Amino acid sequence: MKKIILLPLLFSSFCLSAFEAYGLKSGITKTEFYELVNCQEFIDKYNTDNPSSRYASAKELNHCSNGAFRGTVLTEELDYFEGIPSVEITLLWNHEDRLYRIQLGFKQPLNDVIEFEAFQVAVKETFPDWEIIDTNDGRLTISKSDKDLFNESFAYYKKQSLEKINQKK
Repeated sequence: MKKIILLPLLFSSFCLSAFEAYGLKSGITKTEFYELVNCQEFIDKYNTDNPSSRYASAKELNHCSNGAFRGTVLTEELDYFEGIPSVEITLLWNHEDRLYRIQLGFKQPLNDVIEFEAFQVAVKETFPDWEIIDTNDGRLTISKSDKDLFNESFAYYKKQSLEKINQKK
């Protein structure tokens, strides 16, 4: 009997750090992300409407997924994110270009204390096991990391670093 109970517990412990938000799942590759959000279509249209010049270069696929994608760019430019109330979506990728962390910043209502507190409770109930980051700038920022993917990359980069360090020894 104990073996039957342990198997589901063991399986669930591997999935505890995985996340999903707005259709973005931990472990999704950049290629899958580009397809999901129709990035190539966006890039082609953008580059057609805004030809490159000596002042501005053409946008490339990584424009859709790189960590410098701050502000409302993702939610305003890519149709996939239309209607999402987040003011900031930050995506972090591991050494295999797999999504291991997502950060969402929500603009909070600041006009009324009750509305402000109700909004915070609503976000916490919607994302119950996410880390809340206090930014003190009118946004409620939350994040979630896939610890397994993080640990894989940590081990990968640590091994690389040790090899480099030991080569010079």
